[in-house]
Amino acid sequence: MEKIGDKWYVFYHRLTHGCDYSRQMCAQPLEIMGDGSIPQVEMTSLGLNDHDLPGTGEYSAAICCNLSNGKMPHIANKICTDIPHITHSGEEVFIKNAAKGTHIVYKYFTIEKDTALSITARSNGTIQIYLDDHLVGDMTFSNDVWDKKEVLIDASYQHAQLHLVVSDGNLDLLSLGFRK
Repeated sequence: MEKIGDKWYVFYHRLTHGCDYSRQMCAQPLEIMGDGSIPQVEMTSLGLNDHDLPGTGEYSAAICCNLSNGKMPHIANKICTDIPHITHSGEEVFIKNAAKGTHIVYKYFTIEKDTALSITARSNGTIQIYLDDHLVGDMTFSNDVWDKKEVLIDASYQHAQLHLVVSDGNLDLLSLGFRK
């Protein structure tokens, strides 16, 4: 925990590269109550931002706040390449091995109606795209090089959770983007 200016933050790390000795730093604001208690901090994609991410521009897929296939093993100082994980190659940071059943969650975006959501991915598979609990589309990828697909968002969303579910195949995800 660290106080920066007049705000408190908790700093933590999560596993990357399919091993527990490679880490990605994360941060979340926290609140200290008048009685000294600290409510549980929600993991989000916001980091040190004190407001929702705008539904414009490009974001690394690695800013997800939840990445799970529901069967994540205890790694214990070994490399486990058959699970979804954040990794890199050169300057590219991406999610690798998002197989069927993988859930990738981003919290929170403000998205205006008639915004195109793009996902850049590679390999062979299909992603179902949910905003809050609404299915807004799906994308199928079948290319071993990065390929960008788009779906039109036909409603506005405030404080929206973007939830991607790999419904078939196995994918690597590089980025997501929003454009009007």
